Amino acid sequence: MSVSTIRWFLVVLLVFSFLPQLSFSQKDSHALVLERTIRDVKLKEANVDLALARLSVGYGIRIGLEMAKDSSDGPEIVLELKDATVRQILDSIIKQDTRYEWAIVDNVINVKPRSDREELLADLLNTKIRSFSVQRHTATFDLRVRLLDLPEVQTRLRDAGVRRRVSGYFNADLLSMGDNLSLTLHDKTLKEILNTLVSTRTSDARYWVVNKFRTDRDYVTVNFFVFQEAVSLERFPALTEP
Repeated sequence: MSVSTIRWFLVVLLVFSFLPQLSFSQKDSHALVLERTIRDVKLKEANVDLALARLSVGYGIRIGLEMAKDSSDGPEIVLELKDATVRQILDSIIKQDTRYEWAIVDNVINVKPRSDREELLADLLNTKIRSFSVQRHTATFDLRVRLLDLPEVQTRLRDAGVRRRVSGYFNADLLSMGDNLSLTLHDKTLKEILNTLVSTRTSDARYWVVNKFRTDRDYVTVNFFVFQEAVSLERFPALTEP
């Protein structure tokens, strides 16, 4: 047996010896998030989006939401739990709006419709994006504009006869996604990009949501919420990209 063959064999053995440990570590990381206990949970929100956003921003939990059809109208989500795990809280929310299911994807809790799914949103999230990059100090408002202006996204929207809308109502929309957040992604789906943006260590964002609104002119939105205790929820004059 040649020296090169022996070396290759030893490298393979070394890699495979670590695989179970790496797999366990990932599962263990997921378990740590899901079994995290929150002492006192009280919330009453108009819909699943607001409930998950409050859970995410309030406790720094990474969550992504694909809204079901007409989800903005409810049902209302009411929680009053003591010493509940994140898993129990998620299950309680889903129990009150049974159209949804949740799973951990790319180290982010992804909530999506299991019924009343909006086909356009599902298509957008599965759309492969050739290239996308974020530079330091990018504001959440600017990032949302750039995501919805991606050529691949614009093509899907035009084909569906739907426009995109980016509005800002809170000071949080002017906050940076992260002073040190800088990344470039290639050949990723839109969903993978969104999950990366809230799971990357240098990102201050913890929550993303995509929604389609039915009006005289249907439109699609993408929103983020940034996890910063200093965020003020005072309204400022609306920023809107037509």
